[in-house]
Amino acid sequence: MKKDVKKGDVAITGQYLGVVEEYLPNKEMLQTRLEHLKQLGVYDKIKGIVIGYNYSFQDPNIREEKRIDVDFEDMVLEATKNYDFPILTINEFGHRCNHAFLPIGVDVEMDATNKTIKIIGDFVE
Repeated sequence: MKKDVKKGDVAITGQYLGVVEEYLPNKEMLQTRLEHLKQLGVYDKIKGIVIGYNYSFQDPNIREEKRIDVDFEDMVLEATKNYDFPILTINEFGHRCNHAFLPIGVDVEMDATNKTIKIIGDFVE
């Protein structure tokens, strides 16, 4: 179930949050983590969110087993509805998928209109 999520249309550079840190979260765990990020003020500091492949929310058998009846992207959109930054779903990284990598701490340009993310500058010395 691939879903393109976008909120905002401006290409920007800055700090992004990748939401792909759980292998088998259920919706309650995800909701708690998203709320925790809000309480910590993370959404006030970032310029966008990149959502990778989330196995338990995208595999039909696991969704049924864990009784997941909501999409990961919809939960992120709900948690960030009062913020104005782009959100992209890029299923090429995450757990149990063909892997691309997104280095931690690198500058990126994210374009929600064209659904792209580009690494800016060097990230390996």
